[in-house]
Amino acid sequence: MGHIVSEGSDCREQRASCLIVANGSPPESRRLLEHAGQAGLVIATDGAAQRMMRRGVAPGVVVGDLDSLAPNALEVVTAEGRLAAASRCAGFARPEVIHVPDQSRCDLEKAIEVALGRGFSDITVVGALGRRWDHSLTSVSLLVRYVDRARVRLVRGRTVIQAVAHSATIEGKQGDRLSLVAFAPATGVCLSGVEFPLADADLAPGSLGVSNRMTADRAELRLRSGCLIVCHTRRSARSAGPEVVAAEGRVAAASRCADARA
Repeated sequence: MGHIVSEGSDCREQRASCLIVANGSPPESRRLLEHAGQAGLVIATDGAAQRMMRRGVAPGVVVGDLDSLAPNALEVVTAEGRLAAASRCAGFARPEVIHVPDQSRCDLEKAIEVALGRGFSDITVVGALGRRWDHSLTSVSLLVRYVDRARVRLVRGRTVIQAVAHSATIEGKQGDRLSLVAFAPATGVCLSGVEFPLADADLAPGSLGVSNRMTADRAELRLRSGCLIVCHTRRSARSAGPEVVAAEGRVAAASRCADARA
């Protein structure tokens, strides 16, 4: 996973991060296990809890209005989870359930508030995108809401999305796609380490800043005012240029020839 490291905010650094699993399009099981293994706490919204436990990942906390959770669901999936985890010699404990009936906030916002209340300022969210446009846009808007309180990032596949209001270092690889999206004016934008750098630019809602490419393993972003949504997508192996593919092909061909001579 790529990294967007925000700087210049009031958020305190913290060793452990919190993983929140929302009820959108779920990540594949392997990636879910990877994210969970790196987290100090795993929180699931009630709609995602059953699905993730059936994949062998137990949340520490389930948050929401519980309208998507059957009365005996936790007992059932906890038993299933124990079976799924048996090969890893791990047992499942029944998650802590926090019932927040407030219908004026979505379950993801409630989960973020729980994470903040427990001292987490580094929060990764998976499953927040893809099923419904209104929910996906709300998830992005929550990045802006919490930009000065926490480092919250949305992850889907090879893409990491995060709001930046001061400065950030984007760590990745040459050829990664990097986009800056403004939903309101942002001024004094400086971006380096990319194919099309920006120097003291003003970004307004529109397409300026979209589909840039990293030219190094690190890009630097600064802005004087406003807030930007940063979308960082790691380059896939299949998107490597023809020179890379040709080089890899030569190595593979040489290996086959060597095997044939042997």
